[in-house]
Amino acid sequence: TKSYGPHVALDALDIEIKSGATGLLGPNGAGKSTFIKTILGLIQITSGDGHVLGLDIRTQGDQIRQRSGYMPEYDALNPNMEAIHQVRYSGELLGMNPTVALNRAHQALEYVGLGEQRYRQVSTFSTGMKQATKLACALIHDPELIIADEPSNGLDAHARNFMLNTLQTTVDSGQRSVLMASHLMEDVERVCSDIVLLHKGKLAAQGRIE
Repeated sequence: TKSYGPHVALDALDIEIKSGATGLLGPNGAGKSTFIKTILGLIQITSGDGHVLGLDIRTQGDQIRQRSGYMPEYDALNPNMEAIHQVRYSGELLGMNPTVALNRAHQALEYVGLGEQRYRQVSTFSTGMKQATKLACALIHDPELIIADEPSNGLDAHARNFMLNTLQTTVDSGQRSVLMASHLMEDVERVCSDIVLLHKGKLAAQGRIE
């Protein structure tokens, strides 16, 4: 349970998500983003407990974040930084050696389709390029779990296609788990095999997409 004063954002949510690709569905205000932030240890739950990759969300948030890649819905980039240094900096924040972080930043930007734009300032990027940069930041440390909050938000058809293909490849070829929050059913169907549906902070449905 997570409460903000009288408002209950997560209401005795009892949930187990297996490895693989899972879509986190629900209307705005269903508790998707709150759920993501609690399992990453970014905000403390009001009551109850939880584990991610065997780690306690109450006390081991830093270790969870070292083994997870988080692509937030909100704008989390520094507009004055070149993309390569934004991604490198994300790696350094996770404790990576600066040289290793720079090498990995080149690889991550290549992977998300921004290899040729890596020295451009983030402020000059389209929405799609910013979303791709956020994904590169989430992937730099080769995490076991990728959590993407509305990854195709605001993207045109081409950029959305590329984003979903990249996430799909990460699951299929990279053998990584993805938890993808979205209100777009067709996006979830393309990337995920399972869904979790939240409604008013409660578990409304869970299972295979079929």
